[in-house]
Amino acid sequence: MNIFSSAEISKSKSLIYKHNLLPINHLKLIFREIRDYFASNVTGITRDEKIAQNIMRLLFCKIFTVIFWLVNK
Repeated sequence: MNIFSSAEISKSKSLIYKHNLLPINHLKLIFREIRDYFASNVTGITRDEKIAQNIMRLLFCKIFTVIFWLVNK
């Protein structure tokens, strides 16, 4: 399962609303896919500690953008 290419192919061109979202029950698998992607495609990152730092940075950026969007809505 390649979540990156499948997400790009099936990316909807319309707005996504909160009531249309479904819960994800396989987060461990998704984070494993992200970890494997970083380990194989990002130059200079081979240790899990650095990979985890980058994943946390992405999550914090996502949280910040959502909070910023909600405040300015």
